[in-house]
Amino acid sequence: ITKSGAVRIQHKRKVPILDEHGQPQLLVSIADDITDRKRTEEALRESEEKYRNLVETSRDLIWSADADGRITFINQAVKQIYGYEPEEMLGRRLAEFFGPLHTGKGVAFFREMLTRDRTIPDYECQALRKDGTPVFLSSNAVVLRGESGTMIGVTGVSKDVTLQKVVEHELRESEERFRLLAENIRDVFWIASSGN
Repeated sequence: ITKSGAVRIQHKRKVPILDEHGQPQLLVSIADDITDRKRTEEALRESEEKYRNLVETSRDLIWSADADGRITFINQAVKQIYGYEPEEMLGRRLAEFFGPLHTGKGVAFFREMLTRDRTIPDYECQALRKDGTPVFLSSNAVVLRGESGTMIGVTGVSKDVTLQKVVEHELRESEERFRLLAENIRDVFWIASSGN
C-alpha cells in the first residue's frame, strides 16, 4: 500500500551478497511493481471468459478450420445442429459434412477463399447430420492469418436455416399449384383484398 492508499502488487526477489569465502554478508531485496501486469492479466482472463461463454452458449455454430480444411474448433451448438459431440468433429475435414450436392462446390469455395483471401458473406450449403438427414446452413467466414501474415485457416459462424428452406420450398410449391390452377381454370375468378 502506497502513502496515498493505492494498493500495488510487487514481485520480490532476495539475492545474497557473498564474501570471498562464499559466506553471506548482505541480503539484497529487489521488488518489481507488477500491478499493471496483474491487472492486464485479470482483464484478459475476464475477457476470455466472456468470449468463451458467448461462444459456448450460442445457438449458431462457431467454428475454425486450418488451411487443409480440418476442423480445429467447434462450439457446443454442433450437438443441436449436426448431432455430433464437438470432439467427434475435431480434426476431420469440413468436406466430410457437406451434403452430396455441395461437397465439390464447398471444397472449391473453401480453396478459392484461401487463395484469394476472401471473406464469405452468407454462403449457403447443405450439410449432413450424423443421422444422415440434411441440414441447410448459412455461413459467414473470414480467413485467419498467422503472425507473419500467411493464411493459416478460416473461422466462421453458421446458422441452421433448414426450417426457412423447407418453408420457402413449400411456398414455391403452393405458388406453383395456384399458378397452374389459375392458368387452367375455365371460369372467371378474381382475388380481392378486404377493404377494397
